[in-house]
Amino acid sequence: QYARFLIEQGRIEDVEPVLESIVELQPDNSQPKLALVQFIAGTRGQEAAEEVLRGYVTGSPDALDLRDALARYLQSSGRLDEAYAEYEKISDQAGNDDTGLTARAKLAGIEIARGEIDAGMEILEDVLLTDALNTEALIIRGAVYAEREEYRDAVSDFRNVLRKDPEDRRAQLLLAQTHQRAGDNVLAKDAYRRAIESYPNEGFAYLALARLLSADGNANDAERVLRDRLNVAPQDIEASRLLVTVLKSRGRDQEAMLMAEEMAGRPGSAAIGNYLVGTLYFSDEEYDRATEAFRTSLDLVPNSREPLQGLVASLVRADKSQEAEAFLTDYSEKYPDNLLVKTLLGQL
Repeated sequence: QYARFLIEQGRIEDVEPVLESIVELQPDNSQPKLALVQFIAGTRGQEAAEEVLRGYVTGSPDALDLRDALARYLQSSGRLDEAYAEYEKISDQAGNDDTGLTARAKLAGIEIARGEIDAGMEILEDVLLTDALNTEALIIRGAVYAEREEYRDAVSDFRNVLRKDPEDRRAQLLLAQTHQRAGDNVLAKDAYRRAIESYPNEGFAYLALARLLSADGNANDAERVLRDRLNVAPQDIEASRLLVTVLKSRGRDQEAMLMAEEMAGRPGSAAIGNYLVGTLYFSDEEYDRATEAFRTSLDLVPNSREPLQGLVASLVRADKSQEAEAFLTDYSEKYPDNLLVKTLLGQL
């Protein structure tokens, strides 16, 4: 509680010694160590955090949760060979208990990530022979089935995970995505709604559901979902962007413009906000205003694809092709590696 208080007070430099003192008081408890590693990652960077975590793993080689944290970090940073070695150690130590089987399932995931699908699936089948409801194995196998477009088998695996743990976030989202890929939009929408109920902060589920509703012609419901998302996370740029599109599609141009302008006035969303203002002016054939908005967006985020395309299109529509050519020629000199600029110039 004291560490949290210090963070709230902005006294970040005083937090690490407090967390270190907890580790010293409870040397056999992994949770304070993991909390300290996470704090160091956020303040001093991943390399410093890895160094501390490796020290804990060396000092407590039988603490499999610490080794698992190291393996997950290595895997997330793309160091698959090192992660594989750590998961192997966990599997060897833990045997056929849940920790060991889950580590073996993660070994299968790495094999699959390397492109060794058959080898990975063989490991998964072996794990599931021992524990038919191992969560990690079912999720990885289900993802492979979905990638192969074997949707019925994928759905079965994800549902088995949810029978074991109805709150499993990954399984719920993967189930929704699998239904969507299979074209079962009714089931997909239902699964996304369940994900939102369980995880109100899961932005992806809101956006996916809103897009499905919009594609089905249910703009009212799509708008409601997006407004629910923005009530939870007012700074969600993608939700705001999609809501502008939905409002425009419903003929509520003024509301769409007000929302885009509000985004353009916020430092964190100024670039996308100006881009959206530009798209709205472009659709209303106000090409000079669109050009100005796209230019502002591009100034904020140089080399950004969408405002660059919008700017050139606006100039062309305004019968200013020579100005567009001059702009692209100058831009190409500033950013010689930008192939889109060359492509647009060639098309022009």
